[in-house]
Amino acid sequence: MTLDLSVAGVQGTYLGWDLPAHRAGCERTEWTVDLRTEHGAYRHPIQGRPHDCPNEHCDHSTTLTRVVVRLLCADCGTVETIDAADPLRERTTTARGGYGMNPRPMYGLYLYPGAPWLDFGRRGTPTPHDYLVTTTIVDRLEAEHVVGQITQALGKRGAVRWSATALPRPDGPILGHGALRWSALREGISSVGSAAKWIRRQVDAAAGGDTA
Repeated sequence: MTLDLSVAGVQGTYLGWDLPAHRAGCERTEWTVDLRTEHGAYRHPIQGRPHDCPNEHCDHSTTLTRVVVRLLCADCGTVETIDAADPLRERTTTARGGYGMNPRPMYGLYLYPGAPWLDFGRRGTPTPHDYLVTTTIVDRLEAEHVVGQITQALGKRGAVRWSATALPRPDGPILGHGALRWSALREGISSVGSAAKWIRRQVDAAAGGDTA
């Protein structure tokens, strides 16, 4: 499945990411990672022309901040470098961003927390995340594992409510929040647990099981 990699929210937390590739036959999955930041690096002219990009936030100066990430696998001898100019860097926590936390088990499903689509007011809620929902625990969450999504929303008078989408498919009639399309949607749900229970019913119905 091809996903829009610019998508924000919980889908952007998990989907569309790639692992650097080791050499064939290498059984190691880890990398040694180093980071180098060079402030005031010279911005080289392109084809003899000074820098003049259309980005209104760029100062078009002759210097930039250069960040180089180096990845090393000593086992297979692979070294990969990623060189970026004036990159956007952010440091957060697992509790705030969701990524790296254990999934929440509910109704035989597993809720993977991630950054919410609706960021406003999230700190005032007991569950400040949106969730991608699976039927099994996975080492690395991919689109094919997802059976549903739970998204924080606002109800009347600013009350926290939740919307749930279920059963993704490429030609699904419901777009929802993100790149995945869905077969079913329910809005105005009062809690994450109720949203998970509704997704469970949709999954069971699609499998021909009990929907009670």
